[in-house]
Amino acid sequence: MKARLSLALIACVVGASLPGIAIADRPELEVLSPVGDQIACDGTVLTVSSGLVVGRIHEHELPSGRVRDIGNFVNRDVRAMDGEGTVYRLVGGIRHNFTIPVNINVVGPGGLFGKVKSIERRKPNGDEVFRDKGTCQFVEDDEE
Repeated sequence: MKARLSLALIACVVGASLPGIAIADRPELEVLSPVGDQIACDGTVLTVSSGLVVGRIHEHELPSGRVRDIGNFVNRDVRAMDGEGTVYRLVGGIRHNFTIPVNINVVGPGGLFGKVKSIERRKPNGDEVFRDKGTCQFVEDDEE
């Protein structure tokens, strides 16, 4: 434990003394309400009825001038209901650092009901790559 702390202090001191590298701001706390969002799982549409998504975003400028955005979002007591009133828990979250993997398990009364599992990545040329490996997907709002 002491060795890790000492190495962390050395890294901070050395990092702060390097010229041309900006020191990043502290991570910002974000609290979002997913209430009203919908997820479709094999023909069953679930509507989020309660809970919060809590996350931290950390941005800093790289020596190249590009901005790096790192985030970690976790579901906190997020519940969804189907049309018959059955309650499901949404467990998991989103962590991103150049890629955006989404890993959320939909847990119902009988156990695992489905998964929202995808990954999105932006290439240096700006192209986006999206892969969906889950059995559930977020329902997009057509009002945009």
